Amino acid sequence: MLLHASEVNQHRKARGEAEINSVWFWGGGTLPAAGPARITQVWSEHPLARGLALNAGLAPRGLPADAAAWFGGAGAGRHLVVLDHLAAPALLGDVEEWHAGMRALDERWFEPLWTLVRGGRVAAIDIGGGGALDYHVTPKLARRWWRRARPFTAFVRESRRHLEGQR
Repeated sequence: MLLHASEVNQHRKARGEAEINSVWFWGGGTLPAAGPARITQVWSEHPLARGLALNAGLAPRGLPADAAAWFGGAGAGRHLVVLDHLAAPALLGDVEEWHAGMRALDERWFEPLWTLVRGGRVAAIDIGGGGALDYHVTPKLARRWWRRARPFTAFVRESRRHLEGQR
């Protein structure tokens, strides 16, 4: 709307020329210098995650089919795995596809990762779902999770306190 009412567009229209209706930013510019990477490896198909990994000097890897395949090729260090399969169904309000996708993520990723954490084979998992949906799970927290009956929100608050302490 800003360009539609501009004086430049009024003059173009009067001359019978096409109006300018958008601005596309591309090329040019310089990337900011990347600080030290806090992670070892990025696993994703998402262009932004892959681009940020490259900017940080990391070679991004494709997303494995499931947690077992990831764990088999992960090696030591901190890893970022971007599971963004459900972004489109969530934005489009496709509840059935979102539910089916959540079941698949649970079977292929979350349950196997939970098993790895409980067994002490993975030191910690941070799950970021945006704002109130961020979780931090360690073997110690995994054991305490089942001991006391308490609301899930208490676990979320504890996870948040831990994550804020790391920043």
